[in-house]
Amino acid sequence: MAYCFGTSAAVAAFLVAFRLANLLRRLFGEGALLNGFIPFFENIRKDDPKKGAEFFRDLFWSLSCILLLIIISLELTLVGTLSFFVHDESIRQIIYMTMVMLPGILFICLFGLSMALLQCEKKFFLSGVAPVAFNIVWISAVWLFRKHHPFTAMMGISFGIVFAFFLQWWVTVPGLKRYVRQFLTLKEWLQTKVFSDELKMMIAPLFLGVVGVAAVQVNSAIDVIIACFSSMETPAYLSYAHRLQQLPLALFGIAISSALMPPLTRAMKEGDADHFKSLLSFGFARTFSLLLPGTIAIFVLGALSVNLLYGRGMFSNLSTIHTTRCLWGYGLGLVPSAFVLILAPAFYAKKDFWTPTLASLWSVVVNVVLSVIMVFVFKKGGASIAIATSVASFFNMAFLISRLDMEIVRPLLRPFSKIVVASIGAGFITIVFGYFALGEPTLKMWGGDLEVHFSRGLLKQVHQFGLQTAIFGAVFLAISYFIQAEHVLDLFSLNRDTE
Repeated sequence: MAYCFGTSAAVAAFLVAFRLANLLRRLFGEGALLNGFIPFFENIRKDDPKKGAEFFRDLFWSLSCILLLIIISLELTLVGTLSFFVHDESIRQIIYMTMVMLPGILFICLFGLSMALLQCEKKFFLSGVAPVAFNIVWISAVWLFRKHHPFTAMMGISFGIVFAFFLQWWVTVPGLKRYVRQFLTLKEWLQTKVFSDELKMMIAPLFLGVVGVAAVQVNSAIDVIIACFSSMETPAYLSYAHRLQQLPLALFGIAISSALMPPLTRAMKEGDADHFKSLLSFGFARTFSLLLPGTIAIFVLGALSVNLLYGRGMFSNLSTIHTTRCLWGYGLGLVPSAFVLILAPAFYAKKDFWTPTLASLWSVVVNVVLSVIMVFVFKKGGASIAIATSVASFFNMAFLISRLDMEIVRPLLRPFSKIVVASIGAGFITIVFGYFALGEPTLKMWGGDLEVHFSRGLLKQVHQFGLQTAIFGAVFLAISYFIQAEHVLDLFSLNRDTE
C-alpha cells in the first residue's frame, strides 16, 4: 500500500473506511468474543462435552443472525446518509468503501468464534496461520490495482478485502468440522436453537466483555476519524504507524492473553487460587520482558523501521517523518495496552465483567477528550492523537490494577526494575552509536528537527536497521546478564541460577 499509493488522500480515505467497517469486528470478533465465549464454553463442556458442542452451534448461528441484521441496518443507514446528508466528495468516498467492506465483517467475526473454539481445543496453528491468507489476498489486490486512479484502486481493494475476510475464516473450517463431527451429526448441526437459554445467560456478560476488551481498537478508530479534521493525510500516518505498533502487541501481548484465558478460567472454576495467581504473574512477567524493550526499540529504531518498510515508491521522506512521530506516540502505550489484554481476561475468568467494561468506557472518554483538545484547540497533528491514545491505555491499565489483588502485582515490581535498566541502557548506547557512527537522524528528530532525510536505497536501509537492531539486542542481553534480570534470562535460558 505504501509503495504503490503512499499517504495520499485516497489511501487515507480507505484506511478510515477499513477502520470503521472493522469496528464490528472489534466488538463481535477476535479478542472480545473469545474472552466472552471461553468461560461459558469451558464450564458447559466440562460437565457434558456434547452440550458444549451444542452451545457452540447455537452461538455460531445466533451470531450470524445478529451480524446480518446489523450489517443490513448499517448499509441502509449509509445509503440514506449518502442520499440526503453528505455532499463532500472525500467523505462520500469513505462511506462508499465502508459499505463495500461491511459484508466481510460477518466472516471475520465468525473467524473470531472459530479461533476461540480451536484455542479451547489447544489447537493454535490454523487460527494462527489464517491471517496469512487474508494478507495474501490484500497484497494481490494492491498489486492488481496499482496502476489505476487512486480512488478507483481503493474501491477495487475494498472488494478484495471482503474476499480476504472470507478466506481467513474458511481456513479454520476444517478444524471446526473435526470438532463438530465428534459430537453432532449434520442434522443436529442444522437444528440450532437461536438464542438458547445458555446463550441468554451469556448475553449480558458478553456485552460487558465486548466493551471491556475493545477499548484499544475503538480508540484507534476514533483516532483516524478525528485525524480527518487535522489533514486528509493524517489518518494514513496514524494507520501506518498503528500497524507497526500492533506487530509486537499481536506477537506477544495478544498471543499471551489468548493462551492464558482457558487455563485462567479452569483454575478459577477449580478454586485453585495459587495457580490462578501464578498464571497471571507469568503473563505479566513475559509481557513486560518482551514489550518494554520493544517500547524503547520503537523510539530508538522506529524511524529506521518505518523507512525500511515504507520508505520507497510513493511513500515520501515527509511521510516517513510524520509516520515515525505517530509511531512514537503509539509506542508509549505498548506495555499498558498489553497489560490490559492480560488483566481483562483475569476479571472475566472470575465472572467480573463490569470492571473491565467500566475501565474501557472511561479510557475511551479520556482518549476522545484529549484528542479533541489536541486537534481543535492546540491544532496539533497525528502524533498528539497517538499520544492521547497511549494516555488512555495507561488510564485503562491503572484502573484495572487498582482493583486487582496487589499480592499478584507487588512481587513483580523488583525484577521489572532490572528490565527497565537493561532496556534504557541498550537504547542509549544504540542511539548514540547510530548518531555518531552512521549519521542516523533519529536523535535529531528527538530534538524537533523535521528537515532530516532518510536513505531511499534498500541495501543501506537494511544495513542501518540490521546493524542498529543487532547492537540494541546484544547490549540489552549483555546488561540483562550482568544485572541478572531473571525474567529476560529465563526467556533465553541464560540464567546463572541452575535451579
